[in-house]
Amino acid sequence: MSLSLEEIFEQSPVTTDENGHLLIGKLNAGGVIQIRRLHVSDLSAMTGPTGPTGPTGAAGVAGVTGPTGPTGPTGPVGPTGANGPTGPTGPTGPTGATGATGATGATGATGATGPTGPTGAAGSNGAAETSDSFALEDFDGYATGAISSFSSGSGWSGTGAASGASIVEVAMPDGRTDRRLSLAGPGEFKRKMIWGEKWKRLRIGLLLRINAGATITGDFAFGVCSGIAEGVGSTTCANFIGATTRPGNTNQYTFAAGSDVGVYTATFAGASSKRVNTFTDYGGSSSMKGYPAAGSTALCVNVFDIKRGRLSASATYGMFVQGPTGAGTGAGSAEQFLDWGGLLKIVSDPDTATYNLNWWWDGAASTQSATFDESAGVLDSVNVWWSHASTAIEIAGLAVFKMY
Repeated sequence: MSLSLEEIFEQSPVTTDENGHLLIGKLNAGGVIQIRRLHVSDLSAMTGPTGPTGPTGAAGVAGVTGPTGPTGPTGPVGPTGANGPTGPTGPTGPTGATGATGATGATGATGATGPTGPTGAAGSNGAAETSDSFALEDFDGYATGAISSFSSGSGWSGTGAASGASIVEVAMPDGRTDRRLSLAGPGEFKRKMIWGEKWKRLRIGLLLRINAGATITGDFAFGVCSGIAEGVGSTTCANFIGATTRPGNTNQYTFAAGSDVGVYTATFAGASSKRVNTFTDYGGSSSMKGYPAAGSTALCVNVFDIKRGRLSASATYGMFVQGPTGAGTGAGSAEQFLDWGGLLKIVSDPDTATYNLNWWWDGAASTQSATFDESAGVLDSVNVWWSHASTAIEIAGLAVFKMY
């Protein structure tokens, strides 16, 4: 323990032992020195006053860094970490410049020559080419397939119209291909003549056949009508007059094998007119009753001749229907192999008192006359109509001759 000097003085025994004592004088308040004795063994228990702080020792010398130890062996490769999420799509880079044009390749081999196209229809003489006297259509200028408008031919005003119509290809007697207008009922063809209603006498000819080989029933008509919007097949026809199978009769086309080619004979033929939805029959004739049939390359001609005394007014109209009557083997039968040139000659032959153009027909022709009024619509267009739905009539050529 730690003791003060006074405590030592007071606690130390007066007696001495073999170690002896230390005598110490103490001046008291009266000025008298008082002797005290101190046992030597108690000096170790006495705490002296704190001595002053000694100076700081100098910094020790830094120890020397030892050499770097050897590198330990590489540890095994850890497992592959999971794929992080897909980063956002970066902006689109600029469009690259257009590459240089490659070198021109070598010229290919010349292709094979295409097949020779069909020979065009034979042209008529110079007079027949003039559009102020003739309106002509041979249908070779159109693509095959369904058709509803017509812009070829010559002598026509504007574009023609049709319904139930198509262009077909048929072999001719000499092996050439002929394009024709095919009408399946109700089928109709209409074109406006370039001279319109300004005529006093017309002759219309059709080069045709019926494309079937069995007996059928139906109606056929061709002639002149008012405009191309509503023809003889319409229930709102303004005006029509022409050669017909005399609607209202049982119009049967009877098929026969014929002597050389298949033919049809018809029950009735004559001239009729139509206004709105009413037919007027002007009587029959024994002509225009023979038609070549399918399975043959023969074509025959039917003609409708009409004259009037006044332009577009009420007047007397004279009409004439002409064509082959049936089979047979001679000239004028339905077994004729007529063509475009023959059609043009027939419609432009000089008029005769008896219409005795018997080199191409064998019928006993007759004429009809009637009073007709064009106030409901002037007769300025050509109209062809066929009624049978499954059997088509084929028109290989149409020619109109304005005689005056």
